[in-house]
Parts: sequence; structure tokens; C-alpha cells
Amino acid sequence: MFKPEEEILRFVLDVSQIGIYVIQDKRFRLVNPEMSRITGYSQKELLKMDPMEMVHPEDRAMVEENTMKMLKGERTTPYKFRSITKDGKIKWIMQKVAPIELSRKKAVIGNFMDITRGKEAEQQLKETKETLQKILDASPIGIVLAEDRIIKWANKEMVKLFGYERVEDFVNLPAKICYASEEEYKKAGNLLYEALKKKEIAETEVLFKRKDGSHFWGLLRLAAFDPNHPEKRIIAIVVDITEKKRLIEELFHEKELLRISLMSIGDGVICTDTEGRITLINKTAEELTGWKREEAIGKPISEVFYIVNEFTKQRCEDPVKKVLETGRVVGLANHTVLITKDGKERVLADSGAPIKDKKGNIIGVVLVFRDITEQRFLEKEMQRLERLEAVGVLAGGIAHDFNNLLMGMLGNINLIKIQLDPENGVYKYIEELERVVIQAKSLTQQLLTFSKGGSPVKKPTNLKDLIQKTTCFVLSGSNIETKFDIPDELSPANVDEAQIGQVISNIVINARQAMPAGGRLVIKAEEVNVSDQQIPSLKPGHYIKLTIRDTGIGIPKEYISRIFDPYFTTKQKGSGLGLTVVYSIIKNHDGYITVDSELGKRTTFEIYLPSVPKKEKKTLEPGKLKILVMDDEEIVLEVIQEMLKILGHEVVGVKDGKEAIEAYKEAKQKANPFDVVILDLTVPGGMGGNETLKELKKIDPDVKAIVSSGYSNDPIMSEYEKYGFKAVVPKPYGMDELKEALRKVFSS
Repeated sequence: MFKPEEEILRFVLDVSQIGIYVIQDKRFRLVNPEMSRITGYSQKELLKMDPMEMVHPEDRAMVEENTMKMLKGERTTPYKFRSITKDGKIKWIMQKVAPIELSRKKAVIGNFMDITRGKEAEQQLKETKETLQKILDASPIGIVLAEDRIIKWANKEMVKLFGYERVEDFVNLPAKICYASEEEYKKAGNLLYEALKKKEIAETEVLFKRKDGSHFWGLLRLAAFDPNHPEKRIIAIVVDITEKKRLIEELFHEKELLRISLMSIGDGVICTDTEGRITLINKTAEELTGWKREEAIGKPISEVFYIVNEFTKQRCEDPVKKVLETGRVVGLANHTVLITKDGKERVLADSGAPIKDKKGNIIGVVLVFRDITEQRFLEKEMQRLERLEAVGVLAGGIAHDFNNLLMGMLGNINLIKIQLDPENGVYKYIEELERVVIQAKSLTQQLLTFSKGGSPVKKPTNLKDLIQKTTCFVLSGSNIETKFDIPDELSPANVDEAQIGQVISNIVINARQAMPAGGRLVIKAEEVNVSDQQIPSLKPGHYIKLTIRDTGIGIPKEYISRIFDPYFTTKQKGSGLGLTVVYSIIKNHDGYITVDSELGKRTTFEIYLPSVPKKEKKTLEPGKLKILVMDDEEIVLEVIQEMLKILGHEVVGVKDGKEAIEAYKEAKQKANPFDVVILDLTVPGGMGGNETLKELKKIDPDVKAIVSSGYSNDPIMSEYEKYGFKAVVPKPYGMDELKEALRKVFSS
């Protein structure tokens, strides 16, 4: 029957005559049978006990002190203490401990040796004195006779063990000098005293000291030489067991290393014998299969490792059987799925291999496997993302061109409004057209969500107006009652208006779909202070908290944790990206969003957005300015120039960066420089706004520039100051946004 190395090592420990244990977190993690024999407790009882329960109350401080020294890295020597057995008896224990790591945590391994027990009496010497002397001198075991604790006789092996050249140099020395410490000496004396009382031979392991001061481990046996004077004359036998102890320790550490490696490895490992029965299963394999070690050991591999084809669900060929038949490493077939004990499915990869002995005979099989379910999911997600990326490139280009068209429309609408009397009947149609164009602007922002871009273009925004306008537009024509609880004095939020409008729109659309027969939607806004660790993902500070609550059908509890996952939806139609976009936008605003729901009654979203502190801001209304405008779209260039002229400024328009640099340089040379430049960020085939500003700064380090673009998600638009711009105006924009940008440039 095959036994893997771990079982062989465990067998060695089980038959050891020395108590061995491992302690971690003040609990036994491993005890061998000898520990049970010494203490009287079963192994199961020991594994549930605090180790200090067995230590005599008067010795506990000393044992804890030695343990702490060892954990701190200080050298410790074997020490003795009294132990209380299960039946209340007191035993003297000699203990040596050492630090190890178990499952990446500190632990202690120790030996637990009963030094109160003695051996049966040695056979009485029957040989004559001459014969005995010859035998003793030829013996490979050190033998010594002591009287009143003074060495009176020793054989040659004993003299050699302790580093002396002649017997005469060793005889008449006090026995005490042979021990490595006072404790070792006393330990042997106590052991002898107990043995003599019982008329037994005492036996223990002792650390001895040679003549040159070096130490070695010896197995010491003590017995009364003269029955009439048992305490006066003692015979001792010493065997050097240093190498034996080293080998046992190495063997134990090898076993521990193997055990820890198998238990900590990221792959599942199962070993079987040649009959396909499980002999070993590691922690990862337990987790992947759902079978505990105690349940799995001895069972057929086919019962625990139940694999099927991912698509057909047909049972796959037993890999252990295949390895035993071919004698070669075999890989699991593609699309192999493991059915766990509780019925879950895990996609697997990896292989099985034969285990051979020194002669090359197969004595078992090892299966090594890993869960690639998440990897398979990520591969599919990457394919989706690649498709979305292609859409994103197209969407970004469309949004840019569309924003330029909207810029022309919105600019001309602004110019018409200025020249129309509000009492004119046409005025209301112009205002409605303006509202539609602004709504189209938010549509392009949704297109940009699918294109690659930077952070939001944030600015102080009045959330009350944004929330009310967006909500009313989405709920237009519905039978849903709406209530707004938003104070007029609410601080502005530092947000991208278009993106937060999209957040409100997506959540309100979901609410409308959740209340097909009508219902009530309440939107509340309030200012809150978030303290440190109050909401782990939020920095401490001042926030605007939005609460959006509907009376719809609600969300099942099992879906709440997945509500923001990409492509997750409970609807028959829809991409499952709406709330994912919402989550992404809030995160990009350094905010926080959470959802709570009660099935059949309500759903509540809570959103935290950073607010702008209420400060009196000094602004300077600029007078007549000389402004240079660069834009490659003729219709956009014309409308911007017209708006600026109506605002009372002198304007020069150019189509690319090269023309802008020449115009700026010429105006400066004529001592009639430009006060402000408005630069389009993207000029196909020409120098764009960022490169142009770098060149202008070489001419005039104090140049004041405003950046504009139809790509509102470009990183330069969100962090314009980092690139040297003073203000930003995302296209399309009207005269109000243009005036605000100029004010910002000249704000004190």
C-alpha cells in the first residue's frame, strides 16, 4: 500500500519515544501519541487544551519566559518543569523548543520528555572482574563508576567521549564537570534519586560538556552499583546521540516543510495509490472539491474529483486511470469542469502524473489542478472590452464632430436671443431650441463614456437646478409623483455637470422602469461632514449627500452585491451598463455610492459628492480685451468671434497653432499684445492647443490661455491648470460659459 512522504514522516513521529508537539496561537496544533502516554490525555483532548493547563502553577512563569525568549530569537537551552497529568500526578519534564512558521504564522515546535520514569534494572554483572574490564574497555559505549559524585573508574570510550587522552586524567574528577550546565547536572541527579527510590535504572537525554568546552548530546543511563549503598556508588552509561538527534530534527523539519508547502501551495494537490484511492489531499484541493481531508482519505478519486465537459456535461475520463494505464503525465482536457461536493462548477486546468519508487515502479498518482473559472471569465470580458474599445474610438470621433456642430448651433442661438425682444413670439421657440441643443450636449457626453478619456471636467455646480431639470426631463409624460427636498442654500458640488447629469438620469430611468404603474420618487440633498473611517472609501471632509428613493418593485437581496457589475441586468432588454457607468462616474469624482432595497416596496440610492466650501470669491469683470481664437472648424470660429464681439471684445481668429503663434508674436512686436488666447485642443493635421501653448510660453511666459475641445474627456480638459491653461470651456458652450471662463482668467 502506497504511503506518501508525509505519511511516512507522520509514522516516524507516531512511533517516537519522545513527546513532540507544535503550538500556535496558544493551542496545540500537532501532538504525537507519546504526548498522550506522558500526560494521560488523548490527542483530541490535547488539541483542545491550552498547553499551560498541564504546567504546574509554580512553573508556568518560567515556561512562558522561555517560550518568549525563543520567539524573540534568543538562544534557549533545554529546561525542566513539572507537569500535571490528567489523573493529577506530577511528572518532571525536560523540554526543548524551537521557532517555526506554520501557514505563514509563528509557531513553536518542542520535545516533551518524561524524565521521571526509569528503566528496568540492568542485569547484574555476572562476569569476573578481569573479563568485565576487557569487555568494558572494548565497548563502544561510555561507562563510568562514580562514588560520592567523584569519578572513580571509566572505560576508554567514556574517556574519549569527554575529550581526554588518558584514563588517569579523567579519573578522580567531580562528575559535575561533565555536564553542560548546572540544570543538566541537577536534572540527572533528580532522575537518579527518583530511580533509586523505585530501584529502577534511570534514563534520559543530557547535554554534556567535553574537556575543550564543546557540547554533545548523550543518552544517559544511571543505576545503583552497590545495592547496599544505592546513593553512594553509581554506574553510568553514556551514548553520543548528537547525530541521531540532528537527523530526527532534520527529518521532522523536512516533513513540516513538505506539509506546509502542500498546504500553502496555490494549486490543488491530490495523491492516490495504484487502486485510485486518495492518500493525500491538500488545503486548496479541499476548498476546490468541497471535501474535507478526513472525508476524502481512502475514497475512490472518481467520487471526490468528479469532472465533466463544460458544454456537454458528460463525465470526463478518469485522469488517474489514464496515468496508471499509460505511465505518463496527462493533461486535463480543455473545458473540464469540476463538480464540487455542494454542486458548484469550477473550470479546471493542469495535469496528473505518476509517482514512482527508486526502481521506477509506479506506486501512485498525483493530480495537480487549479481553478481557472475567473480567468475564463476575464478572457470573455476582455473580448467584450475589445469590442467596446472599437465602439469607443468611433464614439469619441462622433462626439467631437457632433460637439463642434452643436457649438455652431448653440452659439448662433445665443446671438439670436440677444437680438430678440423677449416679448417676441419667436423668443420662446428659440429658448426651446436652446434647451434641445443642451440636451443633445448631454447625449454626446454619454457617447464619450464609451471612449477612452481622462478624469471629469469638474467645476462648482448648482446641484438643485441640475437634479430638477434632469429628473423632470426623464419623467416627462409619466404618472410618477416627484418630490424634491433640496435647500436653496445648498453648497455647490465640485463635479462634471454633464457626467453627474448622466448619473441622475440613469438612476431616475431605473426608478421609472421599476414603477410601471406609477409611484413616488423622492430626491433629497443635504450637506454632511464625513469623519475619518466613517465611510472607509471616503476621505474625511465636507460632502453633498444625495438620497434617491422610489416606491418600485425593489431588488432581490442576492442581486444587491452585483448591481454595479458590468453587463449585469435583471431586465429583458438593456446592456447592463447603466449602473456600471454610474458607479464609475461617482468613483472618478472621489465620491461614494451605495444601494439598499426591500423587495416589492422600495429602492434607495445614496450618493456622496465632494462639495465646494462657501467662500466669497472676488472676481474681476474684464473690460475690453484683445482675444486670439484658434479653431479649425470655420463655423465654430465664426460663432465664437461673434459672441466675443457682442461681449465688447476685439477678436482675431486663426485656424491652427502655426497661425496662432505668428499672430501672437506679431501683436507683441507691435506693442499691442493679446490679453487672452482661446485654443482648440484638437486640430487634425495641424498643431493643437497643448503644443501651441508650449510655443506661446516661449514668446510670453505670462500668456493667459483658455482650452476648448469637443473631447471633453481628454485629460487636459480635466487637469487644464497642470498644462498651463487658466480656464476651460468644453464644447458646446454659450455666452454665459464664455463670460465665466474670461472672469476666471482675471479672478484675483
